[in-house]
Amino acid sequence: MLRDLLTAVKDKKLSKEQIEDYYGDLTHIYSEVCMQLADLKKKEAFYFIDHKQDSDVATKRAWRVTQDGQRMIELEMYKNVIPRELASLKNRIYSLL
Repeated sequence: MLRDLLTAVKDKKLSKEQIEDYYGDLTHIYSEVCMQLADLKKKEAFYFIDHKQDSDVATKRAWRVTQDGQRMIELEMYKNVIPRELASLKNRIYSLL
């Protein structure tokens, strides 16, 4: 769903109202991504206690291959991408004024 939204916002033929709607949607999604990421970071902290490897790097690698670790990787990517898309949408809104 989020990937589809990120693709949809790139359409150059969107109206100002559509861009504003996407801006609002992405803002709310960004908040949700941050909250989910915080929950996963808490899980990661407990994983380090419960599954200690020979080194922190090894433990981190073991975490990253878990389902939660994979989700965290995905959310970290979205956390980096969404602000750039929001800035792009904001610029497009201003250009249409």
